[in-house]
Parts: sequence; structure tokens; C-alpha cells
Amino acid sequence: MARDARTLLNRLIGKVRLRHVQLVVLIADLGSTHKVAEEAGISQPTVVKMLLDMEQLAQTRLFERHARGMRPTPACRALLPFLRSMLRVAQAASQTLSDLQSGAAGVVHVGAMPAACHGPIMSALSHFAQTHREIHFHLHENKSAVLLEELALGTLDVLLIRQPSQIPQGYRFAPILDDRPVVLARAGHRLAGRPVTLPILAREQWLTFPQSMTSRIVFDSWFEDSPVRPGVVNITTSSLSAITTMVAESDALVLLPLSLAGPALAAGRVCILDVPTRDTIRSMGLLWRDEPESLAVAVFCDWMLAHLEDAAL
Repeated sequence: MARDARTLLNRLIGKVRLRHVQLVVLIADLGSTHKVAEEAGISQPTVVKMLLDMEQLAQTRLFERHARGMRPTPACRALLPFLRSMLRVAQAASQTLSDLQSGAAGVVHVGAMPAACHGPIMSALSHFAQTHREIHFHLHENKSAVLLEELALGTLDVLLIRQPSQIPQGYRFAPILDDRPVVLARAGHRLAGRPVTLPILAREQWLTFPQSMTSRIVFDSWFEDSPVRPGVVNITTSSLSAITTMVAESDALVLLPLSLAGPALAAGRVCILDVPTRDTIRSMGLLWRDEPESLAVAVFCDWMLAHLEDAAL
């Protein structure tokens, strides 16, 4: 580390308080020291003074003052992700302390992608919670990319996600549930109840997810060599509830992982078409540190692996 960077680090460690961090984030979000004062429950002069203190410690301006409020400078925008991360770590730590003070023997922060929040995985997690009441759980649902960031920060202990293309160094992934793509149609669709080939599907109308999502990647691979390009409805969304509702109320089809189809199938408004494909989707599983930071995390991971070893959708 360069001398200037080390000097700055020592200054920040010695002088910066979490209140400084909170106020910088609030000013960036609200754009006004007056609004921040109301939100934080302190006086506006105090907000201004603490901002000036922070700018002096950082040795740079963090905000540009203009007629309609305050705008983060490039330096502030570069710092904001780190400042937000510091607040998230502090929030997770305070929640853990609160749980332990209330009698919990351990606390586990679990991050889950949407596909993991249905079916056998959630059933197993619920069973574990009921049989291990001394451990408190906090379940956070989000996209895999966000969850991976939170795991690296330490605000999450374990992830329930699909197998990453690369396992981060110092972490372990264990598959617990296989998955496969299915095609959903409304109940009573003319293609329901009989074998359907890809050439037939290519002549249908489809609802699609954004290109970065697993469902869209598989959909594009199915038809990349097809002489007939399937019709695509002019709505693209990452909302599972929206897309399954639109499928249930139209003749359009959608391809998605079986792990996501459970709630829509249970409602009886959609069905799975008989498509002869052997494609698979990356397994869902547990991602956690090689050396868990608490006994509660180790107990949870071992139990989930043992009870979901033979699980199937």
C-alpha cells in the first residue's frame, strides 16, 4: 500500500464514525441536508458540520452544491458502494447481536435466488428451523450477482444459488437439487396433452425473460439453428408473477426452470407441455466459506446437504 493511501486509511480508521458514513449515503440519496436532518433526527447544522468533517478527512469534495440540492462528485460516486457496504455490515452485525442477546445460540444469514425459494429447498429450510429453534435465521431473496457480493462482504453466511461458473477462492459449492427447463402454457392450451416438437414450438408466440437470465439463454439455444424463428411477444420482464399471469391469460408460451414453475402449476392455471428435450440447467446448491465462521452455519450446511442429497423436483 502506498504511503499516502496508508496515511489516509489510518486517518479514516481513527476519525470516521458510522454516523459520518450514514450521512454521506443519505445526502447522496436525498440530495438535501435539510431532508437528511429530518431523516436522521439531528439538526441541519450538525449534518453540514459532519459532512465538512468527512470531506476534510477524505481530502476531497464529496458533493457539489447547486440550486436544487446536492449532487455527488465523481469521488463520492466512487466511494458510495463501499460506504453502503459498511452500513450493510453494521446492520447485519447489530441484528446478529440482537438475536444472540434474545437467547439464540447462533444466527445464520441465508441468501437465496428466486428459484430456490420454492419446493424442496424451502421445505427443508423450514424443517431445519423448526427442529433447531435455538438458531435464528434471516432469509434474503435477491439475484445471484447481488448475493455473491453480499457473501463476499460478510453480510451473508450461506447462499442458495445455481452453481457459479467459477467458485470464489476460499468457498465451497455443493449441489443439492437438479433442475431442468420446462415449457408452460395456459391450462387447456391446444398443445397440451400431446408430444410437442421444437419445429412446432417454433411456430408459437413466446414470452421471454431478459437475455442475461438462465431461461432466456436456454430459449435462445433451442432455436438458434431453427429455420423458423419463434414469435416473441413485445413484453420482456424478469417478474415471474407477471410472466406466468400473462401465460395463463393468453396462448403465449414461456420457457423457465421447473424450480420456478411450482407456484403457477399449483394454482392450476398453467400446465407443462410434453417437450422431448434432455436439457439440464445448472444445479442449485449451497455456497459457503470453506471454514464457516460459526458453528450454526456449519450445522445448517451439513444438515441441508444430508436431507436434500436425494431431493428431486
